[in-house]
Amino acid sequence: MEERWQKLMDAFHFEKNASTYAQFVKMYGEKHRAYHNLNHIKDCLDQLDAYEHTIEYRDIIELAIWFHDLIYNPYKKDNEIKSGEAAIQFLKKQNADTFTMDLTYELILSTLHIEYPKNGSEALLMDIDISILGRSDNEYEAYTKKIRKEYKWVPFFLYRQKRKEILHKFLERKRLYYTDFYFNKLEERARINITRELQELG
Repeated sequence: MEERWQKLMDAFHFEKNASTYAQFVKMYGEKHRAYHNLNHIKDCLDQLDAYEHTIEYRDIIELAIWFHDLIYNPYKKDNEIKSGEAAIQFLKKQNADTFTMDLTYELILSTLHIEYPKNGSEALLMDIDISILGRSDNEYEAYTKKIRKEYKWVPFFLYRQKRKEILHKFLERKRLYYTDFYFNKLEERARINITRELQELG
């Protein structure tokens, strides 16, 4: 992972920023993170690598992946905003151009998954972020257990209510995945997984 970070810095012609990588390891390694940790970031990067089409602004999408869950407090609702702000602070120190800063910030905010993607870059990142929904039965079950662990402080009856609301919102969408690549690859399985979880939640 560190080597990959260094290659990304080289692609932007930034400094090595080894201290920033060390900060990623520290923050993504926080004890309350069962799912939103460095393994999730690695999985997202693997998904980006597996995307079988030409990607515009690929390096910026990858940078957004690194930062998109940097701030994660299950008690708060502004994690994406604060993660985006952290990315902007980093980019300002690198004297990045305005376009890179703006797109990175907007990409990170798109992972709130409350609005339709404004462009292909957002569509791809949003699909990558929820690609776990369309994985195998075992992978999906492990994911749900990790999410519940992150919210273990929430009484089950309340967790079940909120979780069901989120899952129903996904099912109500015309399509879960906005890129044809992920739609064709994961859409059907994701809907099966979500439906099964709803049945298990009761």
